[in-house]
Amino acid sequence: MRTPVRLGSALGAAAFLTLTLGGCSGAPSALGTQPGLQQSMAKTSPDTLSKTSPGVVAKKKRTKPTEIFNQFNSVPQGPQPTNFEVVLQGNQVSELCGATNPPCLNQALYGPYNPFCPPSQGPCYPTVTYNPSTNTTTVTYSGSTLYQNIPGHSNYYHFGLFATPTSNGSVKGLVLSSYWSYPSSPNAAQPIVSINSSGPKTSASWQYAMVYVAVALTKGGQPVYGTWNEVAYVPKGSEQPKLTFKNYGTQTLYVVSSGIIPAQSVPSDPECLSNPSCPENMTILASENFAGSPPPGEDGSQFIPLSYPPEDVLKPSKP
Repeated sequence: MRTPVRLGSALGAAAFLTLTLGGCSGAPSALGTQPGLQQSMAKTSPDTLSKTSPGVVAKKKRTKPTEIFNQFNSVPQGPQPTNFEVVLQGNQVSELCGATNPPCLNQALYGPYNPFCPPSQGPCYPTVTYNPSTNTTTVTYSGSTLYQNIPGHSNYYHFGLFATPTSNGSVKGLVLSSYWSYPSSPNAAQPIVSINSSGPKTSASWQYAMVYVAVALTKGGQPVYGTWNEVAYVPKGSEQPKLTFKNYGTQTLYVVSSGIIPAQSVPSDPECLSNPSCPENMTILASENFAGSPPPGEDGSQFIPLSYPPEDVLKPSKP
């Protein structure tokens, strides 16, 4: 059973969910009107069922569920950044935005998942662009003010993202780099970990596994980056999905902690097949944080050791 969303947490602060389009809406909704936080993930089932003949119920095959990420990054000392950018290999615009871009309507993010989005407004859509000369896609979160969006962690900031994979691999496995950018200062490179998994394009037995990893820039140091990721996989008994962890950046990364919560249900609402930011997926995103899913080793954590963990030291490598 998925850990319930704690409405007192930063990500529970998605009380500002209003399904308006284009930029940031200035009219927050009341908490009681949010479908994304009203639904319990305990009500979801692995897949939609259909009857094939009297007395026989068969599962329908469906495409791979949305990948749901929520990471935290720290901010270097110095001027306040006006952008945070994540770079992925290849053209991932359709995987991130679907048929509409700009604005990238699939990324209907609010303050708890985009710290450049004013707390009382939203959604705020990141900019997603493809550069054919470098064959890379860049996701840019931007704004004039960086708002604190993780209570109790003053120098950490959450960034959420939805992705709809169209291949056997994982979109999270294509992340190459990330950085803070400034109006008049050089970019500040940030750590990011590529997490790849493989599986079929369709299945009748999808489940989620929530995967967590946090890294530091020095051995024994404090985490400067961590990420919660819902990875879709087809279970084989109690076997965990096979994952690979890579560092395509320029800095050596030291793994502080990692873990997995396997056998999680995937959304049952058919809307989630065409709308990555559907209410059930928003509920999952709202659980990917320190309060909703405490990291391995912390009180209340449900994470267990990975069968395929990252190496203790992730050295820079080439994709």
